[in-house]
Amino acid sequence: MPRPVRPLLRRALGPVAALLLVAGFASTTGPATAAPPVRDACSVPGSVGDRAEKVDAVFTAQVADQQTDAVGTGADTRQVRRYTATVERVYQGTVTAKEVVVVSPLSARDNGLGRLPTDKTWLFFVNGEDARFSGNACQGSERATSALLRRVERVLGSGESVVVPEPERPPLEWTELETTTPPPLGRLVAPGAAACLVGLLGLAAVGRARRRTPGE
Repeated sequence: MPRPVRPLLRRALGPVAALLLVAGFASTTGPATAAPPVRDACSVPGSVGDRAEKVDAVFTAQVADQQTDAVGTGADTRQVRRYTATVERVYQGTVTAKEVVVVSPLSARDNGLGRLPTDKTWLFFVNGEDARFSGNACQGSERATSALLRRVERVLGSGESVVVPEPERPPLEWTELETTTPPPLGRLVAPGAAACLVGLLGLAAVGRARRRTPGE
């Protein structure tokens, strides 16, 4: 083939080769819209101690109910999942009720806890206190297996049952009773004195009767 023809072929085949390369790449990667949603990046520490340092409370509980709820107002309104759980044992934090509420983001993209089975015990790493808490998947909440609980007890101790505070007793109130003016002392003593006098007179009369003889 004459030399002048070769540059012409290279220039003609260049765009074709580029199109073939792009087509082959697209067939292997697929369209961009087909990619699954990307979950927010979060790093769940493997150590129980590391997890506990980043939260307020650690406890085991069984989920009794879960429902979707809305929090916030106006443009700040967002959907959350609200769990009602019965606490079994507290390893860290202040829990003052057997039944608590844990709020988590609704979607997995926002690191929500998702739907939790109600027949299993879960170990919650959450923020909050008393009976209201919030948590997400990045804090490390998971099913409370025997192996996990042994690790928890090595780090946080054996835990304790929920201590429900006694209700405060109402303060004692002083009620002043209405009183009337007491009667004079003479009025109180007179009836008793009269009775004593009658008694003495009666005894004197009996004594005189006994001293009388039959001839008198």
